[in-house]
Amino acid sequence: MCYHNSLKKEAKEISEYYEASFEDQDLFTPIFHAAGFTFPQWPIVFAEKNKKKIAFSEWGLIPSWATNRKEANRLRSTQLNARSETIFEKVSFKNNILQQRCLIPSTGYFEWQLVQKKKYPYFISIRNTEIFSIAGIVNIWTDSETKIPNATFAMITTNANSCLEKIHNTKKRMPLIVSRTNENEWLDERLSAAEIKKLMTPYPSDEIVFHTVSNLISNFATKNSNVEEASKPYVYPEFQQQSLF
Repeated sequence: MCYHNSLKKEAKEISEYYEASFEDQDLFTPIFHAAGFTFPQWPIVFAEKNKKKIAFSEWGLIPSWATNRKEANRLRSTQLNARSETIFEKVSFKNNILQQRCLIPSTGYFEWQLVQKKKYPYFISIRNTEIFSIAGIVNIWTDSETKIPNATFAMITTNANSCLEKIHNTKKRMPLIVSRTNENEWLDERLSAAEIKKLMTPYPSDEIVFHTVSNLISNFATKNSNVEEASKPYVYPEFQQQSLF
């Protein structure tokens, strides 16, 4: 699935790209690699009174009905992603997809390809653009003990296109990437379910660019993978990359 992302830009560049104010932007530093399993704080874009805003949110959606922190922690670990095919039916997501959609800024995400029982990591981005948007949903969960509201989000996924199904060749999934021309529409609170579904299609294969990277990100639990090296091209001597396609 889609659990690893990057945002290798300064706060000012992100704010300018979306033409939106960035709350607490002084707290942001470029993210070279982050894993959803660590529940990182991520800047998301949302609409408020017809204006776009950027604010930090925690990756791993906590539904409003979570009664305490223990339950919230259990639920968020299973709700890093939301499948586009079931998002309108799942209790945790069905209200959020209608009224609480967001954009997740990215400069490229990471996925693994299985080749002869070994997994090889890739960095995947969009041709001719340095920042792009992944569709998401957001929910504000208030801790019953501390009374502190927590903004949390899930990344929406869809079936992989013909290019990415060869990379993510086990699950054959990809993030739901929102085109530049559809970003404002995705945030429009007036959209009907039918209008939202029309936007939920895999991004074109010919717009995808990718390369293999080192296994640094595979070892994020024990090594610092939030470094520039994480997304740099790395060639594995045991195979020729072009032979995989």
